[in-house]
Amino acid sequence: MGGVTLERRREIGLGLAVLDAVREPGEVLTQTDIAEVCGCTSAAIQQIEAKALRKLRRAAERLEQPER
Repeated sequence: MGGVTLERRREIGLGLAVLDAVREPGEVLTQTDIAEVCGCTSAAIQQIEAKALRKLRRAAERLEQPER
């Protein structure tokens, strides 16, 4: 999300919060559904998802490493 402004990140975050509030428990949403609510493209949602997964994987790897 290097080219996304702080204001745009806030808008997307607000869209994600709305999604969380309106969706039914267990309901599966596509990247297209999420993009429509957030007012961005499916590609942007895919980039956000990929970055989040990378961060989670790195954090999990750090937890698995023995302390020195």
